[in-house]
Amino acid sequence: MAATTRKAEVVLATAGIALSVFALYVEIRKEADEGYEALCDFNEHMSCSKVFTSDYGKFFSAIGIIPKDSILDLPNAAYGTAFFTLFLARPAVACRPLP
Repeated sequence: MAATTRKAEVVLATAGIALSVFALYVEIRKEADEGYEALCDFNEHMSCSKVFTSDYGKFFSAIGIIPKDSILDLPNAAYGTAFFTLFLARPAVACRPLP
């Protein structure tokens, strides 16, 4: 893999992790404190915390793939954090010939 491609993957995966962790933080804070106003809440029509805490903030249970209150009924941001972390670690665990 070209070095520039790998650098781009690292930058994008790191940005994905950062945004996913931020979204998870906002969702947790909003559940704990209803009056919490996130940095990305601009007004009542443009509010990231409304999106994160809506039914579709847990997409798999919203569409019926996972039952509500299941152990797998996690916020989208939790799945995003896991995905981007695995994507970042992918070259380290890539299939290599066995000795």
